[in-house]
Amino acid sequence: MPVINHNIELKDIKLAFWLITETEQSLIDACISNNIDITFLSKFKCEEHRKEKLAVRLLIASITNGNFNLSYTQQGAPILENLNSAISITHATGIAAIAISSNKNIGIDIEKNGRNTIKLRYKFLNSNELESIAETDIGTNLSAWTAKEALFKAIPENEIDFAKHLHLIDPSDKQYDAYETRSEQQRQYNIVPFNISNYTGSIAIEK
Repeated sequence: MPVINHNIELKDIKLAFWLITETEQSLIDACISNNIDITFLSKFKCEEHRKEKLAVRLLIASITNGNFNLSYTQQGAPILENLNSAISITHATGIAAIAISSNKNIGIDIEKNGRNTIKLRYKFLNSNELESIAETDIGTNLSAWTAKEALFKAIPENEIDFAKHLHLIDPSDKQYDAYETRSEQQRQYNIVPFNISNYTGSIAIEK
């Protein structure tokens, strides 16, 4: 089981990462041996997507001892129907990750290092963020992108504009604050950036 060890310690939140190195059949066999439903596979034509979905279910099983029922809302947000817990799921080429919390809305996102989001920065960063993050800094722009994606997943509202509604306060490689202006509540969040293996990611945790 290629679960990646990590040192990210967050209260009341369980994290798990899977480096996907197996064949699809190996992942299918692992799911079957853990009594995990795989009937969803026929919905996905791409083998890499199927492998990501299988790895996600194996991660959930590792945290819940196999006692879970994963479904999705009409908007595509994951739900653990039989558990009173929030879940967020992410995957990038060669990796899958999940975050589960029993008492907080959360989001997680991960991207492979080297992805260049600089051309997108004017679409997902607001004026303050554009000023504080250097245009030439590929790593910080990528980290900010994952933070916005994680925030997007943590917020229940739809029709979210990343630059207009999601706000990062002094983004850095350490934990920092963020908030949203999409809802009347204007919820506040902690952003926890991380690097694991050859990937950059962020976790958004509602305060």
